[in-house]
Amino acid sequence: MKHIIITADDFGMCEDVDIAILDCIKIGTVTSTNVLVNMSSLSKAKELLNYHVSIGIHWNITAGKSVLSKKDIPTLVDDDGNFYDIKELKRRVKNKKIDCSDIKNELIAQYKKFVEVFGIKPAYWNTHQNSSLITELIPFFFKAGKEIGIKTTRNFVRCYGDFRQSSFKRRLRELIVRIGVNYYFNFLAKKYYIMADARYFSFNSYAKLDLKKLCECLSSCEFETIELVCHPATSDSCPYFGSISDLRVKEYDFFFKNGELLKHSFSNNGLSIETFDVLKELDNEKIQRYY
Repeated sequence: MKHIIITADDFGMCEDVDIAILDCIKIGTVTSTNVLVNMSSLSKAKELLNYHVSIGIHWNITAGKSVLSKKDIPTLVDDDGNFYDIKELKRRVKNKKIDCSDIKNELIAQYKKFVEVFGIKPAYWNTHQNSSLITELIPFFFKAGKEIGIKTTRNFVRCYGDFRQSSFKRRLRELIVRIGVNYYFNFLAKKYYIMADARYFSFNSYAKLDLKKLCECLSSCEFETIELVCHPATSDSCPYFGSISDLRVKEYDFFFKNGELLKHSFSNNGLSIETFDVLKELDNEKIQRYY
């Protein structure tokens, strides 16, 4: 039996995202979601507490306004208090224009706001637009999560959905990327964090919407626990959607409107849809060592 955690990113980004994620949670095709606490759409956030779902914090330093004011984190936001986008953040990090203490202070502020909203600690942490994978920031984010006391995070070791269908050049580049990712997450991060064995990855973002191929990939891969990440929304109208606006609506159709078929197909292929709690059950020894 393979354990599949289906995570919907970006709760709190806008009402269309929140509605879509709650719909998927209610039908049972999303078992985990992470919250952007700096966004304005948190009116439905407490509804998450009514369901058996893992609620994580989606640390965000690349979109919207910061929780702290500009005077508190001057290198992280523009004059209007908005985060720099991911490209500008990378450029500023490379040019040493970001003070990492500003990042730490903002992460702590977002964590405190999460606890204020939900009354509980996050079940896990990860980051919006994978900002924690910026080379210079990787150790910093992982250290921050450890210091705050969040035991679980996302693993970026890859379970491939369409590796053979990609170009030779892309596969060659991917082999190089995989060496670095596997080393960091399997031999360093796993010493300190509880994580799934891998995350489902496809070069074509729409590959996960082919249910037959998705089931074949997940059931045949070597990993026991896999996180499948989605970004459902009921419309494509939010300014923060960027290049995946259309994909978000299609994912809502796939995970909600075709949800019963998905659950049936997963079950027939030996795929059990779980929350992050399954990782704790499989790694009790690490939990005891964590503190």
